Amino acid sequence: MKMKLNKEEQEFIAENITRFDVVTEIEVNDIEVRIHGKHFGGIGSAAMYRTNCLTKIWNHTTDKIKKIEKNLEKTAWQTPFYVLYYTYRE
Repeated sequence: MKMKLNKEEQEFIAENITRFDVVTEIEVNDIEVRIHGKHFGGIGSAAMYRTNCLTKIWNHTTDKIKKIEKNLEKTAWQTPFYVLYYTYRE
């Protein structure tokens, strides 16, 4: 995979990569540069947008949410009912 990063994006990665104990992924696309990682308090990410177009950012984020919801639905139907019931009851 080839990535072209400008100076500002390189500095963003250099500054934010040290905030995580473990970096799990660095995602670079037309919309954003995002670093995913784990730290003492849990998991998280830091992002820098590569575009000023709010429509593109909104659509990108909405698509991600739809994929997550679809995966959750698929996983929920594969989980036995008693496990779901017990989990929700707690």
